[in-house]
Amino acid sequence: AGQFVQRLLRFCQGHAPRPQTVDLNQILGDLVAPLLRLIDQRVRLWVTPSDEPCRVLADPTMLEQAIMNLVVNSCDAMPDGGILTIRSAVAGLPPDSPSAPPGVLLAIKDTGLGMDEATRRQALQAFFTTKPPGQGTGLGLPMVADFMKECGGRMEIDSQPGCGTEVRLWFSASDHEDEHVTVEREAYRGRPNDLPEARQALQ
Repeated sequence: AGQFVQRLLRFCQGHAPRPQTVDLNQILGDLVAPLLRLIDQRVRLWVTPSDEPCRVLADPTMLEQAIMNLVVNSCDAMPDGGILTIRSAVAGLPPDSPSAPPGVLLAIKDTGLGMDEATRRQALQAFFTTKPPGQGTGLGLPMVADFMKECGGRMEIDSQPGCGTEVRLWFSASDHEDEHVTVEREAYRGRPNDLPEARQALQ
């Protein structure tokens, strides 16, 4: 309840972000173990970080919260289990073209129920939810969209009924290199969470 009130106040009244240069790969590495404890055992988690540093300018706490919100939505869309894929990549900002500025992509994709076009158009409206009463606040996606605006980035949702959903977060690349950023990818790169040895490596 306390966390919900804090999120509601931050969304309605604004929150002073504390942006700093962070590597999405590092953020994903730190979140893998908490995510494995959060998601249903029937959901297979695949995390694929980029081989290149994915440095962006963002509030790390808000970035982690955005990822968690998207993961929760994806898991709710897979009540019978499925595959959840999280990947980062260095690419041109959309639309991709030779003249596109350097950007960083964070994509979260599920194999869940998906959304029709009418639902997708309303997905970013505050308090809109397709979940039963008491099971959804309707603030998850709007807060992620608001966070991306603060970052100067962009959010895209690609979804079809029965074909799952992919949410793509596009950031401008940060040219500042943080010497303290270290990424240990081998422990979790491309490993499904349904393997016991993977769970031991990730905890």
